[in-house]
Amino acid sequence: MIKNIKNKIPYIKIVLIIISFYMLVMSLFHNAFYIGKPEAPEEVASLYAFLFGWISILFITGIPWLANLFLFFSWLLLLFKSNLSLYSSILAVLFSLSFLLFETVVTNEGGVSRKIIGYGTGYWLWLSTCIVNCIGIFIIKVIDNKINRAKSPDFE
Repeated sequence: MIKNIKNKIPYIKIVLIIISFYMLVMSLFHNAFYIGKPEAPEEVASLYAFLFGWISILFITGIPWLANLFLFFSWLLLLFKSNLSLYSSILAVLFSLSFLLFETVVTNEGGVSRKIIGYGTGYWLWLSTCIVNCIGIFIIKVIDNKINRAKSPDFE
């Protein structure tokens, strides 16, 4: 039984990466957030935020974009059997959640900030991507640890 599960773990990892990647791609087709005034909100497309958000890392409001890097690192580390994949996925969740702490966001290369008045489906899908990835990696690590303990001679 244990050998059967152990043989399936690489496939489970690939399925997790495919699911979370698919969720990330789906988030790019929705609005990430809304800026401006409540009576006339302006939409910010997730694809725009994803492609150009790294520019705002120069400003404090760009910190949540680092979640993308940690998400990608968690996928790579998961493929290469690194225990760091869980830590990277946790950081992705924390950085993506940190976006909720900001009242304004830099909206152009000139450093002009605008008030965030709402969050779109794209943001929630992006956050869900990070959470699903983290939970999936956690479950894989728990299963892997149980398999390794069962193989150990000290296991009772």
